[in-house]
Amino acid sequence: MTQFFAKDWSGAPFIFFGAAHIVALLVVVLLNVFLIWRYKNAPEKARRNVAYVMAGVLWANELSWHLWNAFTGQWTIQTMLPLHLCSMLV
Repeated sequence: MTQFFAKDWSGAPFIFFGAAHIVALLVVVLLNVFLIWRYKNAPEKARRNVAYVMAGVLWANELSWHLWNAFTGQWTIQTMLPLHLCSMLV
């Protein structure tokens, strides 16, 4: 499993709009369509719970990104301060 989280990936390169990329994009789109369909007319409490789960996933993703950079020796204050748009939105 450590090969997947290593600093230097030695496996096959990422292929932009390759089969794996298309499947991942399709899963994200389908998940969003499902959430809209399922919770469009849901009570406010259920919609709030979904929003909290989504926020938790974003926070966990951001935290894991910082931890991975720290464990691989790439974390520096110059590059990892949350001054990028994605980090600020999280």
